[in-house]
Amino acid sequence: MSAVMRVFNSPMTMLGSRLSVAALGLISAPLIAHALGPSGRGETASALAAMYLVPIVLAFGMPFEVRRRVLADGGMGAVRTARRLALLTVVPAGLLAWLAVSTLFSGFDTGAAVAVVVALACTPLMVCWMIDIGVVGAQRRFGAVALLQATQPIVYVGGILVLALMDAMSVAGVIWANVIGSAATAILGAMLNRTHRAEPVPWRPLLRGSSTFYGAQASDAAYQRLDQVLMLPLIGSHEAGLYSVAVTIGTLPVFLAHAVAAPVFSDISHSSGRARVRATGEAIRSAFVVGLASAIFLAVVSPWGVPLLFGAAFTDALPAVMFAILGSLFVVVAVSAGEVLSAQNLGVRLTIAQGSGLVTCLVLLFSLGPIFGANAAAIANASGVVIALTVMLLSIRPPVRTIVPRPSDALLVVRRLTGRGGTM
Repeated sequence: MSAVMRVFNSPMTMLGSRLSVAALGLISAPLIAHALGPSGRGETASALAAMYLVPIVLAFGMPFEVRRRVLADGGMGAVRTARRLALLTVVPAGLLAWLAVSTLFSGFDTGAAVAVVVALACTPLMVCWMIDIGVVGAQRRFGAVALLQATQPIVYVGGILVLALMDAMSVAGVIWANVIGSAATAILGAMLNRTHRAEPVPWRPLLRGSSTFYGAQASDAAYQRLDQVLMLPLIGSHEAGLYSVAVTIGTLPVFLAHAVAAPVFSDISHSSGRARVRATGEAIRSAFVVGLASAIFLAVVSPWGVPLLFGAAFTDALPAVMFAILGSLFVVVAVSAGEVLSAQNLGVRLTIAQGSGLVTCLVLLFSLGPIFGANAAAIANASGVVIALTVMLLSIRPPVRTIVPRPSDALLVVRRLTGRGGTM
């Protein structure tokens, strides 16, 4: 393989893609914030969170199970079956869309409500490209992963730029831009993973295997986005807009987290004994280094960066931003820890961990959110991820000496990002 192809198919390509996506987010979010203000920003954030959450809930863990099967036998039959099953999610997605516009988004104007309904009805598109990302990841085609991960944000941000140039920014327009991005990603995924010659596998065993991962995937998605969906009725659109800025800043390190964690699933799956212990320790330590470095950087630049990017109206978001940045440190480590549990086929334990974090977050959110607004939401989110990570580490039970950070871990991060994996 040529040097160019080695670089293209390395985690470094994923890192470059994710950094580009993060940069695009720092373009689109301020444009929306300046055009729509805190209230409009809060409405779009809640709608986009629902559009992210519903497909993951309805995917029933299939992306995880398909990835496991592709890694095990290299066949594409599971992909073909999963895509067929994905089409069926349009029915429950339609019902959830009607429920959402009748309750959580009842204050939306007609155009925004129609956009939400159509967007949620397009759930099969996102389910399909989530499956495709899992497949190319299992095949260690990191360049293809990068392309799939970047397509939706690029198209979405392109739409936002068009709306801004036309002075036509609206909640509905933002939602439509996101839908178009998802459709483009689904088309690219179908081109990268051709299944027309593959024999479909039976759907019942596929769903049984998927159910093992379903709880973990659904609870993880709920932990990441459910708070944003609930923001409107709990704290109002203005505070929801402030919290959305905190989430935007606090989730920037997640792009780095996935790049560092990319080789973890394969490394753990193909190792045992001392090699697995070593691979687990390296995954957790390298994630901690990335999380700490990114948190320090964001904490330094946010006090002047938030008002500069989002406008003076969002200065009040700074306390929530700082809590979100603190939580991001633990999020980065939790991404790698979750991959370790998935690779060990410990989906139930991962579900328990994510569920514990979700319950903690929701209890604090409902208790403190109506009183303290965006700040309480950020504290609740950070507390939830700390609990989830704690339960994950108790489930993995790595020897303490293997996860204690050491000076050489900086080089370890570089090696994981530039090589074809971690310890393997």
